[in-house]
Amino acid sequence: WYWTLLRVSPLNAHSKSQVLLILAPLASLVLLMTVLQSLADPVYVAGHLDYTLLFLAGGACWIFGASEIFSLMGVSTRDDAMRRRNPAAAIAVSGGVVGVALAYAGSNIGNGPTVWTTLAPAFVAAAVLLTFWFIIELLGGAFEAITLDHDVAAGIRLAGFLVSAGAILGRAMAGDWFDWAGTFTEFVKLGWPAALLIPA
Repeated sequence: WYWTLLRVSPLNAHSKSQVLLILAPLASLVLLMTVLQSLADPVYVAGHLDYTLLFLAGGACWIFGASEIFSLMGVSTRDDAMRRRNPAAAIAVSGGVVGVALAYAGSNIGNGPTVWTTLAPAFVAAAVLLTFWFIIELLGGAFEAITLDHDVAAGIRLAGFLVSAGAILGRAMAGDWFDWAGTFTEFVKLGWPAALLIPA
């Protein structure tokens, strides 16, 4: 991510886009660190440097791994946002990064007996977020406005959706773990309003 940004010539770079792409992952990881230190499982994670760093590293993999999937939605992190200096794409990608981070961070909130009671819910929340993005592309083809027309307003709308939906889905996965049925029932109960944002 950062190596690609550094390789872009300053003469060919859109400075504001670069700043956004530099700050979005860093801000997301700072947010995740705050959650891990204050709201994560108090027995194993919060106050325990080893597990905090483990889940922080997992969050970094989550964020940068998800950004590779964004190209399936029509917006390439490297080609559109970084190399083609497209500010609309940079905004959309940054929104996606923050949205995925919020989904992951929410899944870290509360008590749980194993690592999988965090990772499995985080995977589901992120998968639902990306599915919603895919539906938006099927219905409206936002990627054309972003990648071809460099429509900044379209990038802002998509980023706003991804951040908002990521926050809702992350909140829906937050809480103490008791069993899988209860976890996913609560997720549907609290997370369905994110789908209402799709038509917007």
